[in-house]
Parts: sequence; C-alpha cells; structure tokens
Amino acid sequence: MTQADHRFDNAQPVVFIRNGAVFANSRDVAGFFEKEVKHVHEAIRSLIKKAPADLEPIFRPFKIKDLTGESVSHFEMTRDGFTLLAMGFTGPRALRWKLRYIEAFNQMEGALRDAEHMRQARANEDPPLSSDYWLTLVREARLTHGRAAAAKLWRESPLHQVPSGMTGDLDPAGPDAMCVEFLQECCEVTGHRGSFVRSRVLIDALSRYAVERGHAWPGDRSMSNALRRVAATYCDPETGRRMHPAKRSDAGYLGVRLRGR
Repeated sequence: MTQADHRFDNAQPVVFIRNGAVFANSRDVAGFFEKEVKHVHEAIRSLIKKAPADLEPIFRPFKIKDLTGESVSHFEMTRDGFTLLAMGFTGPRALRWKLRYIEAFNQMEGALRDAEHMRQARANEDPPLSSDYWLTLVREARLTHGRAAAAKLWRESPLHQVPSGMTGDLDPAGPDAMCVEFLQECCEVTGHRGSFVRSRVLIDALSRYAVERGHAWPGDRSMSNALRRVAATYCDPETGRRMHPAKRSDAGYLGVRLRGR
C-alpha cells in the first residue's frame, strides 16, 4: 500500500450542517484533495462568473476583515457546488476521493432526514395520558388483582416512581398515590431545614388538590397518615432531596414548601 493509499483510507471528508442544509468548507476540500487553497478559490470564482445567478447561492463566501482590508477566508458549498467544483479535479485517485465526499454528503443528509421524520412523528403523536388516567388504572388493578398488580402497573406508568426498595410500604392506589402526585405537582422539596410547612397547611392544600382533580377525599386522618408514610420515602425526582417530619408544637414537615408561597 502506498503512502497516498494509506492517507486515503484514514482521511475523513468534512461536511457540516448549517440552517438545515449540508455544506462543505472549501479549505477542507482543498486539503482532502491535496490542492492549494488559492487554486480551489480561483476555480470557484471562475465557476461563479459563468453563471452568477445560479451559482452564488451554492458557493457562499465567508469574508473577513484585517489590516489589508476585506478578503474571502473560504467558501461554504452545497452538494451541488461541490459536484461542480470536483468536476475539475483530475488524477488517478480523484474519482475515489470524489466518491468519499459524496458519501459524506449522503450520510449527513440522511441524518437530517431521519431527524425531521422523528420530529414529525413526535408532532403527530397523541398527547400523553394524564396522571388521573393512570391513577384510575392503578386503583382498578388494586381492587381487581391486588396490591402487587397495582404496584407493577405503577412502576410501568409515567407516574412518579417511589425510590427503589421503599415501594413495599406504600399503597400505589389509595391516599398514598394522591400524596405522591400532590408533592410532585404542588410542592418543592428543598431538603433544607429552613423550609417548613405545617401539617394542617399541607392537608388543606391536599384537600383543594383532590377537589380540583375530582379525587375522592378519604378524610383528614387518612390523608395525614398517608402523608407521613409518603414523606418517609419520597425524594424529589430531579434533585433527590428529601423532606422530614418535624416534632414541634406546630407539627409539620421540614425541607419542603408549597410552590408559589
């Protein structure tokens, strides 16, 4: 294998995306084809002069200013621009190198198409099902098949996931479920002992939350017990911070606060 063949096998044509289209830089092209940059730029200018209205859009000059004035640093060319320019490249290896560059354009344009298809597919997707929908399914699973089936459905749903190893102490379909959703949507777990919310305030907020979402209210005592159980295991899904019960005359919870307060 000659040194030139070795360089060809290891060289990688450079293309890039700008404003949703694929381009090549004239300096990269010159280096890949072992051409002088000034000669490549002269070839581009010669092409543009022949049909400026058609070729200026596919050969975009990048201009800079220095002490000598304004000059063109390089051209950014589309696939069509590269194809026209490469027609003038000759030599025993020129065809192989042209094919390598065309392959690079193909791959990058394919990646653009895949990204656009994915974007359109996501735009056409049905909106995600609400938390109320999933909670209803979990409650029905618990009544019909028991707690284990409800817990399995909970884990497979987009509902907030209780930390691993602690799910056994929580009821995934009763008041515990409502508490988890309430903490996720209406509270911020700071983990700081300077944040404190009285139990009565949380229960009142929970009651309003249940009414707004059409949940059945099991009673203050049941919700207070559920809140204690959930607080012992719940951590913020983004930060991992925890809340803690506070033994004070105005019993409540440390490390948590209601959003908007």
